[in-house]
Amino acid sequence: MRGVILHAWDTGNQLPSDRSKASGIAGAVSGGLTGAVFRGRSNIIPGALVLGFFGWAGQALLDKRTATPATPKENKPKRGFWESMTSIGAVSRLSNDEYAQMLKERMFKLDVEIALLDDKIDALKKNQATKPAEEEEPKN
Repeated sequence: MRGVILHAWDTGNQLPSDRSKASGIAGAVSGGLTGAVFRGRSNIIPGALVLGFFGWAGQALLDKRTATPATPKENKPKRGFWESMTSIGAVSRLSNDEYAQMLKERMFKLDVEIALLDDKIDALKKNQATKPAEEEEPKN
């Protein structure tokens, strides 16, 4: 269906938008026919809309991905998967030294928290040791 539409629209200079439109129309026709055959008349429009959108969007993304740039870009080294992933969110690449320093800082924080908890435990033990002595004295 897409090939028929592109052949009918052939003017010699095919634009990417023409391919996207043809894919959308072909998807809509195919989706409408598939919806009618398998699910009945009530599914012609939803099938046409969904598959038409998928056809258009898929071709548009493919055209954008494979498009050649109009002006040559600088010769930047191609980024790998992990380099592109680190630019998306709060993830960053660490060297071994940076990672070791980060672990040392975390260990220091844990040592401080453990020391504070030990002090609280000692204070509670002292408080508990003095309470029974105070409770025994007021008996008259």
